[in-house]
Amino acid sequence: MAIIPAMRILITGGAGQLGTALQTELTQHDLFPIDLPEVDITDKEALFANVAETKPDLIIHCAAYTNVDGCAKDPALAYKVNGLGTQHVALACQKFGATMLHISTNEVFAGDNPA
Repeated sequence: MAIIPAMRILITGGAGQLGTALQTELTQHDLFPIDLPEVDITDKEALFANVAETKPDLIIHCAAYTNVDGCAKDPALAYKVNGLGTQHVALACQKFGATMLHISTNEVFAGDNPA
């Protein structure tokens, strides 16, 4: 017996480490994992089309540019993926009535500052 009723869940970054692990754990739900190259979260229209088609109740946003050194070398790409891509996911949730769960890492915070 499921404690949480079955939901339609779209997982961005579905081919990544966390996205793959979530698919293993959330088998009682209808899952719609997306990742490059099929759906690019930096392409707002492509993302919106996918969300309109899948009609998720929840979007778990795991997609990110996670290469810390790469982000330092190419901040424009880091912003495009981690900033604008995340904004597109949030706007898609707002437009299509889905709840958003955003996943991030400790790299967002200064490693030596607990605040």
